[in-house]
Amino acid sequence: MNKLIILLLPLILSCRDSKWEVTPANKFLVAKKIDTTNYSSLEELFLKGVIKKIITSNDDYTDNHTHFSLPLVYDKKYDYNKKYIFIEKKYIPDDQKIIIVKYDKEGNALDSIVVDQHTTIINSYIIERNLYSSWLIDSDKRIKTIENINYFSESDTSKIKAIVKSLKSNNESYFSTSEYTEDKSIDTCNYIISFKNNKLIKYNYLKKFRPEYELKLGKDNTSEFSKEFSLMSSVKSEQFFQVDNFFAKNHYSFIPGNKWDFKLYPNGGGVPQCDNFMGTVFFSLLTTPPLKIKINKESICENRNLNELAEYHNVYTEDFLNFYLIEKGIRNPIYYVVKK
Repeated sequence: MNKLIILLLPLILSCRDSKWEVTPANKFLVAKKIDTTNYSSLEELFLKGVIKKIITSNDDYTDNHTHFSLPLVYDKKYDYNKKYIFIEKKYIPDDQKIIIVKYDKEGNALDSIVVDQHTTIINSYIIERNLYSSWLIDSDKRIKTIENINYFSESDTSKIKAIVKSLKSNNESYFSTSEYTEDKSIDTCNYIISFKNNKLIKYNYLKKFRPEYELKLGKDNTSEFSKEFSLMSSVKSEQFFQVDNFFAKNHYSFIPGNKWDFKLYPNGGGVPQCDNFMGTVFFSLLTTPPLKIKINKESICENRNLNELAEYHNVYTEDFLNFYLIEKGIRNPIYYVVKK
């Protein structure tokens, strides 16, 4: 039996190896010469102090971002001094908590707040059960109590309807739910929260399934974040990354006809199977002055345009910011802060 295993193993390995012919390339794919000593990785530029880095988590597998995945922009209209971005990060001392950090237009951390990962954010207020904070809106870190008013009898249904009518007629912000929820951050399942004058009042009520007691609230006029908040805008990276050259270390040529066929996806994307080069790509970031960066272990189809490598990166900024964020990773991203 052992001899059979020994005989079969080389056969299986040879079948697997026959799918690709890997030959050393050791050449630039563009004829022009570049001085590779001028190029550094993003991490090397960070260690040199040329750019900054924001780490959102030290864990590559656990997603700790429960409120927003991309940086949030707070853009208070007509007030240039109240334009910030917020980034949510894992709070290292306690994996049940999250830290939200506020950054100014230069990319400097101004302030932060630690919250439980099970908090919810409604109309930009951070809420945990019957407590709330308005820090995202006004930098006030005080934990305030939500006033609770209960309407748990059938006769209270008309009172709840009157409250909703008043909120709508006065165009006051409110949030409501009338469905069962497992949200641990709110005590009751059916409630209306009003936000008048930065004071939260929660009207709890009993949902009845008889039609005459059903509360029809209509469309809520609040969302998770208020209108002043939006996700950070992405930039077309091909207008930011200029491909200077690609040094191909290896050339992978596909050998067809093997029953253990599989697809090679250059750069992890959904690119059709192809002969490809693998090596190091050299970019110029179009800043002033330009930054010379290199990214190792890149791949590109042999028949593709080299400039397409510039599209592989996620870059974010806003007009009022003096920096770009280059995202590395998706689940728990690292952001490199590059001055414009």
